[in-house]
Amino acid sequence: SPTRFELVAGPIERAFTAHRAFMDAHGLGLPADYAPPFNYCIYYECKNHWERTQAAALIPVAASLGCTLLYTDQGWETGFGSGLWDEARLGKCTDFVAEAARAGLDVGVLVSLHASLAGGTAWPPECARRTPEGTIEDGDRWHPHGLCAGSPRWREEKNRRLARVVADGVKFFSFDFNDAKDYAGFGFRRYSCHAAGHDHAGAQTEWQHVAAVARQQREFREACPAALVEAHDWALAGDAALPGYLFPASAHERWGFEYMWNPFADLQAGRLQNLYWFNLAYSRPLYLHLDLANDHPEHLTAFWYLASVIRHLGVGNFSALDAARQQRVRTATALYLAHREYFTHGVFFGATPRVHVHALPGRGAVVMFFNDTAAPLEISETFAPADLGLALDTNIKTETWLGCSVALRNDAFTVTLPAWGVSGIRVG
Repeated sequence: SPTRFELVAGPIERAFTAHRAFMDAHGLGLPADYAPPFNYCIYYECKNHWERTQAAALIPVAASLGCTLLYTDQGWETGFGSGLWDEARLGKCTDFVAEAARAGLDVGVLVSLHASLAGGTAWPPECARRTPEGTIEDGDRWHPHGLCAGSPRWREEKNRRLARVVADGVKFFSFDFNDAKDYAGFGFRRYSCHAAGHDHAGAQTEWQHVAAVARQQREFREACPAALVEAHDWALAGDAALPGYLFPASAHERWGFEYMWNPFADLQAGRLQNLYWFNLAYSRPLYLHLDLANDHPEHLTAFWYLASVIRHLGVGNFSALDAARQQRVRTATALYLAHREYFTHGVFFGATPRVHVHALPGRGAVVMFFNDTAAPLEISETFAPADLGLALDTNIKTETWLGCSVALRNDAFTVTLPAWGVSGIRVG
């Protein structure tokens, strides 16, 4: 097919938003009914295997921060990747969902292709990935040779198991560990499958694997339309080997590129700013949670940066904070929730990676200013009313929060920020 080129006048941001408009016109815009929850991720405190009492203890924590979904991540299954709720260890799924609901929380889980063929997974043999000699090698969380996404029996059984979890009340599904790579030593060796009766003829190619995983997710969405689905990359789960526009029917959201571990260090290194460019290029939403303990202790710079570039946001590890930092987080999440519609549904525009605009047409905008340096910084930007979701003849009115100095003169905002400081302005 021919390559499309389009000439765009102005700064590079305008070229990115032109790309976004093209993608929106081809079905990759923000879904009209998109209503992401605000997640509390228990993984940071509970790791990949937890008991009911551990998760239950975090329900009031999540509720106190204004979260609307308890994300259990791993650890809910009989065995990693089984898709079966571990009732013997955790009690009935419906009871757990009801306990969370009493605190105003829904429940979400992580879903994986990688799984062991033994123990609590109980997969039929025709689901297995086979060597050229026809033998079966077991898999686990880090070794994917156990199951083949090209097995029609696997897709059928996986979706049957997940549909039961949906029927029990689980609302959000994050599809991770669906790649065909072996993570042992992080060498990322690719494993193929040679089983007869699967959707691939002969050795399964990487693209055949990718397409099979995406098909399973699409069929799950079709069978369970009320479930919110996020998909990690289908070729290399924690990274972004494949472009953001692939498989829009398979997932509502894409993964936020693994910035969940140490987001403030990523900001300092300039990596977190990649999400700014993604938002200029795509309306397709991202999901990510962050470790609150790995943020700037005073300004919560990473929290606010991710709130600005991640439409479906989650937090975790609140219990690792001292009392002063916990109070700052409570204040920040309350402020975030008060303006959340701008972050989740606003049209994103940026002047630089340090200045983000979230505009709701006819309703104004939230403008975020970030200092990503270790020295005080003054930022000055001028916006047209249309960039701020306002009519041309609107007198700009502002409401400043986060305590930094802001001046407005002739539609130009000048903001003075301390080292790693953040400021937010409600305009309109």
